[in-house]
Amino acid sequence: MVGLAEDEKLQGLIHLADERRPDVLLVLRALENDDLTLHLWSGDREEPVKATAEAMSLKGWKSGCSPEGKSEALKAPQGRRQGRGASVGTA
Repeated sequence: MVGLAEDEKLQGLIHLADERRPDVLLVLRALENDDLTLHLWSGDREEPVKATAEAMSLKGWKSGCSPEGKSEALKAPQGRRQGRGASVGTA
């Protein structure tokens, strides 16, 4: 949320949000159909991460992750299946 002010008086608010690609749900469901477990690990605050995870029907998510924390989560047993794991985005 960004506030706009003039002469120290609030004139308006702008809500900024990430836009999801229209095909993201199709891709996620295809990955799940391949028996992959999907998690969302983000450095963002809990509120937007939870909202994104819910919008994409992801059961596993964690907010406030550092890049190192994301890498460690990917190496953990729940972050991989049969020794395999993958990350998309910044880590």
